[in-house]
Amino acid sequence: MSERLTVLLSRTKAGAACLRCHDTADRAPPTMIAKYGSAGGFGWKVNEIIGAQIIQIPEAFALARADATFRVFMGSLLSVLLAIVLTFNLLLWWMVIRPITKISVLADQISLGAVDAPDFVGRSRDEIGSLAMALSRMRRSLVQAMKMLED
Repeated sequence: MSERLTVLLSRTKAGAACLRCHDTADRAPPTMIAKYGSAGGFGWKVNEIIGAQIIQIPEAFALARADATFRVFMGSLLSVLLAIVLTFNLLLWWMVIRPITKISVLADQISLGAVDAPDFVGRSRDEIGSLAMALSRMRRSLVQAMKMLED
């Protein structure tokens, strides 16, 4: 026989209004006595637990539900973390790698003698923007130096 798990779902307490019918059999309404008899359901006290709903289920069922819930939670967590990683990767590519790659291509062209290469237009005011402006200044200085040598 498999292990069973017992769970208390709810319990009911007697309130002051319940005592109108359930205090003693002689104070109960005659229709109640006629329908249910006078043997049980009397002698209640205020806040006394008068009923409980208890269920027993196979432990394997509870563990299977817990396992399914765990899998859904971990799958959701993994999906959220994957979305965050992809978003940060995209932002890193867009804000850092892409501009540096363009600056690298421009620096490579200038180093091979293409002084007519267009300036890198950097709109940012961060370090990458400063690097782009320095490279453009260097290209213009190189063009001026070449002209001075030709003259």
